[in-house]
Amino acid sequence: MKSSILLTCCYEEHENSQIIGVCTNINCKHTRTYCIACKPQFHQEHNQDLVRFNDLANWVKSRKQLIQPINELINQVQQFSKSLKSLVGNVDYQSQTDFESLNNSELHDYIKQLILLEKSQVLLVPKIKFLIQQQEKLKKEIESLILNKELCQSQVLSLEEIYFSSKIICTDSRDDEDIKIEEQKEIDKCLKYQIKFSQELKHEEIQILQNQLIAQGDCFALCEPTLPTNTSTKFAFKCHEEGIYIGICHIDLIQKAQFNPKLKQLKHGAYLISSNGYVYSHLEKEINSSKKSFTYGKNDIIQVLVQVEDKKITWIKQSTNEEFSMKFESVKDLCPCVQLWGKTGTQVEIIDF
Repeated sequence: MKSSILLTCCYEEHENSQIIGVCTNINCKHTRTYCIACKPQFHQEHNQDLVRFNDLANWVKSRKQLIQPINELINQVQQFSKSLKSLVGNVDYQSQTDFESLNNSELHDYIKQLILLEKSQVLLVPKIKFLIQQQEKLKKEIESLILNKELCQSQVLSLEEIYFSSKIICTDSRDDEDIKIEEQKEIDKCLKYQIKFSQELKHEEIQILQNQLIAQGDCFALCEPTLPTNTSTKFAFKCHEEGIYIGICHIDLIQKAQFNPKLKQLKHGAYLISSNGYVYSHLEKEINSSKKSFTYGKNDIIQVLVQVEDKKITWIKQSTNEEFSMKFESVKDLCPCVQLWGKTGTQVEIIDF
């Protein structure tokens, strides 16, 4: 089975933020899919019309119930068309009739039909013409919807092809045992650091649960205490869902960005890897917002090593030993952090390993 694709926001300033739902407001002029940054910018006035992915199936089901009354309307239109054809057909058929041969009842019905035909010319035909005009507009809208559906299906297919053809396996294939031994020594030097999620240093949509070991919601959640400046440390997170970014950050910069920094721009204050393989560096323009790392998902454990002397942070996927490293600028004011993007209830947990 193919892995699910993390759709990202099409607005450049939203930094490839993950799509978390759709807007169902009738009058909304913006893109129907939305990320956490779209909510305050485009959908503030109709926030109640935003539907998260986990609720989308129920919303779609409720809208599909509209098919039956539309089908009934189609049947009524067809019956009306049939009646109109019958009226015109009867009058036309009897146009060559010998009127003197008709009895009273037949002549009565025929004259009545001609009067109705005249009446329809005055009252009914203009309304029918108006309906036809509206029908043409509706037809174009329906055709546009069908075309957009086909384009969207094509786009999703392209996304799948791109995703599965460009999936990177970041496994270091070096066989030099000496190098591996040295690397393991460096890992062993790192102090296992006890951290908890901060109740204060977090976005307003984040909830802190289970004795400050679980963060749930949207945007940034920072951990405490800050990282020591003279000792290398290690800690780990377990992903309860996809759509999770893991790493470290400069507290003051993330606070200034109200725990929702623009990760596509340099000096955003964070060093992160995301579950879809994208990496974000406060320092290095060459790798910031690019797909360089391994991917991970639900139930994966990600170990994080912060090596003070080398100013290097390394992420290790416990189940496969895949790893990725990047440089950081300074140990000052650094703390472990996560960023959550996804459906309501997305969680990540601090664990001992």
